[in-house]
Amino acid sequence: ENFISLKPSYVYFEGKVGEEIRSNIEIIRNTKYPFSITDSYITEFNSNLEFRINKKAGKYIVNIKGVFKKPEHIRSKIILSTDNSLFPEIGIKIIGQIMDK
Repeated sequence: ENFISLKPSYVYFEGKVGEEIRSNIEIIRNTKYPFSITDSYITEFNSNLEFRINKKAGKYIVNIKGVFKKPEHIRSKIILSTDNSLFPEIGIKIIGQIMDK
């Protein structure tokens, strides 16, 4: 039985240098394992990414966006800390490719 369900299960970005790219991911909670998000951060692999967390009707929606200045592979992760001792962290994998214009 899952603590949460991620929809989609990871984030894939594809775009060109200078374009803003965006994606959303839903975190759907299992009612047997209540939790709140207490902290969040993104790994340092890609500092061009930003994210915002919104809570709506029993789920969280994470909005992720970025603008890249050079071609590169995206490999990053958002870590969400929770107040549930059985499941203290949720990881959201972010991968992708930014190409020249």
